[in-house]
Amino acid sequence: MKIDKNGIFIDDYNKNLERRCVDSSCQKKYSINEYLEGSEGDFYPPVNYIDGCSKSCLECWLGVSEFMDNDTQVENDVSYELGLEFPTEHGHWYDSHKFDEIGRGNLEVAYEKYIKDDCHLIVIPLSRVSVDRAIYLPCGLIVYPVGGLDFSDLEFNSEEDCELSSIQSLSSGVTIDSFTTQALLVLPIKLNWNSLLFKGHSEHMELIRTISEMFDAMFFNFLKYENCQLTYIPDEGLPNLLGQINSNPMMAGALFLKNGTRKAKLISGAATHTE
Repeated sequence: MKIDKNGIFIDDYNKNLERRCVDSSCQKKYSINEYLEGSEGDFYPPVNYIDGCSKSCLECWLGVSEFMDNDTQVENDVSYELGLEFPTEHGHWYDSHKFDEIGRGNLEVAYEKYIKDDCHLIVIPLSRVSVDRAIYLPCGLIVYPVGGLDFSDLEFNSEEDCELSSIQSLSSGVTIDSFTTQALLVLPIKLNWNSLLFKGHSEHMELIRTISEMFDAMFFNFLKYENCQLTYIPDEGLPNLLGQINSNPMMAGALFLKNGTRKAKLISGAATHTE
């Protein structure tokens, strides 16, 4: 198996041989031909799946398998400080005179003063949560109902589409369409935008996990206690943790919106904080 100037060369036997992923937590059955037909580009740099296709499924090679422990992944990332910081000044939250605009999903109006304070915004799916209008929470948080936000004019950073972390997120199957079919949480946050773009996949997923745990501690546990019927038997009707996708709860995602622009960054992958 090799790549030369004529393209990918894998003989028919190796191409169609049924294999089992070497990852002990995955053990997926696959053939190389399955991935050649739909993901041939991943065999070339920067993914270089040609080097791992004989032993690993593509999902594990990319680090987006729902069975993979993200803590074991190793990535050679550019060294950038993320500078993650949650705003502490919320005395201006929210402008009650602009309820209608905020309720219609105008985030520029809702977060005007946060944006002036150099905050970016994060939009995160809420799985198994249903609201019929915008719900205002303390500390700059809003929960929007299904279809409450319009993503049609977002500009995704095409310059970093070939970065490995972007390919890994894309391979998770989570797209912007996934954000249109469930309730959404919006919150302000301070971070280094360039660092966000260049961080590796495992650090992106750790970021989702950190935000989820923070939100649970601040509000979500109380909201579930107040509004959900709790029993001693685990209830699959309770809300999932922050970021999990309705269509595939084994995956999680978050959409970052750059302040003062329509630029956006979508990160997604295996949810390491599932219940």
